[in-house]
Amino acid sequence: MKYLVRFSVVVSVVILAAGCATTAEQSASNDKLESRMQARDALVMKSEQRRIKALTVSSEMRQPTNANTGQSSRRP
Repeated sequence: MKYLVRFSVVVSVVILAAGCATTAEQSASNDKLESRMQARDALVMKSEQRRIKALTVSSEMRQPTNANTGQSSRRP
């Protein structure tokens, strides 16, 4: 009987330790995933800013202004 109790306690401790290790690994995995997502979001934001800037410059280049009047040379 004494051995059965000891065996049960040892098995319980092993299961508990495995559960804690799994939780710690999952937490580390979630942290890693979160940092990857933040890095990806930063890259997407930077890319969007570059795209908007390029579109703005492109739009400005397509509408040259008349040097004398400061108005667009395009007719309505």
